[in-house]
Amino acid sequence: MKSWILKNYEMILTVLISIMICTTRSSMAFGNFIYGKFIDSVIIGLIALVGFGLMGLPFFPLLAFVVFITNMIPYFGPFIGGVPVVFIVLLTNGIMPAIWTALFIFALQQFDGLILGPRILGDSVGISPFWIICSITIFGSLFGFLGMFLGVPLICVIRMFFNDFLEYRKNRIKD
Repeated sequence: MKSWILKNYEMILTVLISIMICTTRSSMAFGNFIYGKFIDSVIIGLIALVGFGLMGLPFFPLLAFVVFITNMIPYFGPFIGGVPVVFIVLLTNGIMPAIWTALFIFALQQFDGLILGPRILGDSVGISPFWIICSITIFGSLFGFLGMFLGVPLICVIRMFFNDFLEYRKNRIKD
């Protein structure tokens, strides 16, 4: 065993360095995703704050905060946050303001899910909006809620490994 390690120390060292580099790059992809999702949620929370204020809703800062917090949950979070907001408006202002609030939240979440979110997450993690939507859909169907949240960083890591593999193959063919 000792002689094998001494013979192959360069290969062992290369593998260990590669693992450390991949771990660092994977950690950066996950961190960038969390950061991008936070920025997205802040923007949506601010739009909700302004919209709820213009609609004259009571407790509008609190309602916008609920939208901001639940928007951190990918895909279903905005709708989960919309239910208590609409319910509070229904209890305090009546049916018509609640319907308008529900329509506003629906429009806001469509804007977030189709335009703002994929752009921000795509810029922060370096993949196109198409792959973001695909990753949330595929990993969500395979692994449920956890898959929805981790789908984007996982697709980034898979893409990183695939690009590294292609680069390795290209360099190997040259040699």
